[in-house]
Amino acid sequence: MPAYEGVWKKMCFQGSASERCQYVVAKEVYLTTPRDFVEIVTALGGTSMDNFMLDLADDYEDRVVDTSTEVANSGLILNALFRGCLPCTVDGQHVPLRSTVGSVKYDLSSSSVSDGVFTAICSAVVELPTGTLLKSLEFYSVCRDRWKWLVYALCCGSSVFRLENLDLIGTSLTRADVVAMGEVLKIRYPVVSSEQRRLRVPQYGFVSIEEGTELSSTRLAEDDIMVLRSASAFRCRARYCPIGSAHWADVIVPGYGICRTRIEDGASSFDPDSLAFGHRIDRGFYIRSLNLHIGKIELNTLVLDLLGFIGAGLRKLSMIIDESDPNEVYDQQNRTDLDLGRLAAVCPGLEALELTYFDVVVLPTHDGALLTWPIKKNWY
Repeated sequence: MPAYEGVWKKMCFQGSASERCQYVVAKEVYLTTPRDFVEIVTALGGTSMDNFMLDLADDYEDRVVDTSTEVANSGLILNALFRGCLPCTVDGQHVPLRSTVGSVKYDLSSSSVSDGVFTAICSAVVELPTGTLLKSLEFYSVCRDRWKWLVYALCCGSSVFRLENLDLIGTSLTRADVVAMGEVLKIRYPVVSSEQRRLRVPQYGFVSIEEGTELSSTRLAEDDIMVLRSASAFRCRARYCPIGSAHWADVIVPGYGICRTRIEDGASSFDPDSLAFGHRIDRGFYIRSLNLHIGKIELNTLVLDLLGFIGAGLRKLSMIIDESDPNEVYDQQNRTDLDLGRLAAVCPGLEALELTYFDVVVLPTHDGALLTWPIKKNWY
């Protein structure tokens, strides 16, 4: 972020308690940059502002693991600026947090980030404080495991925050993705275990982390050593397998993604779910507007399953299937009509609809939903 570092510092240090910035924009922030990151984030956290936009970028080149610098920086910036607290710090790191004055409207985008940074963002979003206004959330290249994390972030938290607009660009959607998302809503954990043997089925619940507890990030390579230490006591969603890993649990730490911690008396304790979550827990959270750009889809009607997970409160919906790339394989035999009646049943409050490269049909199975649909504007 060298090109923007000076701009950040100028905006941060010129402000004062009596001077409120209308907009603060942090564009193309590279988490791999160690220089002055703590100083900049600390200054931004103390800046009085009305609107804050953060654009995370990366040159990860499809690598599987992240660096310790990325793990530390993602946790720092997402927690300090969007949550106002730090659950963990890197040993030796001191970050004096100062809450922003008044309420802030947030925009968060990630143009090209690794899977690890994507999970870090989702782990922070699911724990946003109640009352937070997220004006816009933008993700690129959502596919496979990213769908599970996205559904977890939007549907499995306990707080109630507002998301006005969700942009999903260059997505890929398959039947397997939809099945996995449904499983995430049942277990309320973003990683679905492939281990089905009875004695190895993991338990889900919460881990109570005590202050000073050590955690290790699963985003790092085995030889990349970085110690995360809890800055205070907190509780987080967890997966625990007493047979095979009796002394360890995988926990979701806001801004850091999945970390491992020891389960032992007097330190971290595991509390299993008291009931089986066989249905979605309504957190009172809705997205107002969704822009869905599909690069590849196995079956057109899968978008209705996706909307069934995240689109109940939509007022505006725009969906496009990008068929401009001749290298993309699109199975014409799987191309089916999109039933507007079923769409009306899934998104009953929709007022504006735009569909591009979808074949639309009206079937008699959901006539009632169409009659009460408050649609005011549509483009096919």
